Amino acid sequence: MSIRSIDSFLDSPTGLVVLLVILLMIETPLYVLLRKKGSLYIGQILVLVSLVYMSLVFLLLSFAFPVKGKVSAGVTPRLWIVGILLCVLYLAGRIQKGKEKPDPSVPGSQLRMVFLFILLCVGYLGIIDLVGFFPASFFFLLIGMRLLSYKHPLGLIVLSLGWIAFLYVVFYSLLSVPFPEGILIPYLLG
Repeated sequence: MSIRSIDSFLDSPTGLVVLLVILLMIETPLYVLLRKKGSLYIGQILVLVSLVYMSLVFLLLSFAFPVKGKVSAGVTPRLWIVGILLCVLYLAGRIQKGKEKPDPSVPGSQLRMVFLFILLCVGYLGIIDLVGFFPASFFFLLIGMRLLSYKHPLGLIVLSLGWIAFLYVVFYSLLSVPFPEGILIPYLLG
């Protein structure tokens, strides 16, 4: 099985469902095990495992990105993935040493938030091909920050637009990294 065929499969609705099912097959037994052991960090551990899983999926997909010039379009995502994995290792070490604050003691809140973010990520991946990277990322950031209890409406919009502007200028304009354009906006604009 080649990278291109894996990329095509994962780019389909069936591939997205398979990725979600695999993630649930990893997270659910881990949740049960951590709960049985009485871990104080269930939510944090589940989020870190989700980040590692998604990073590995994106790493696999990055090998199917086109090569234009001397640098592959997959270089930037791979750099982000390395950064994410280093942060996960750092946080896992802090959790193991007991230096992180334990999860809040509200029953069920940790798991609910983890699954909300998993659904948000799946939805984000699902709409990128429809509306394009930049609009999808804008809404992902707005909803994600709101889920994390950031309530200031102007701050949500400014932070989201600022991040999108940064990505556009640095990666799209300066580094010529191609982003998914989507089909809806080009269709509406003619």
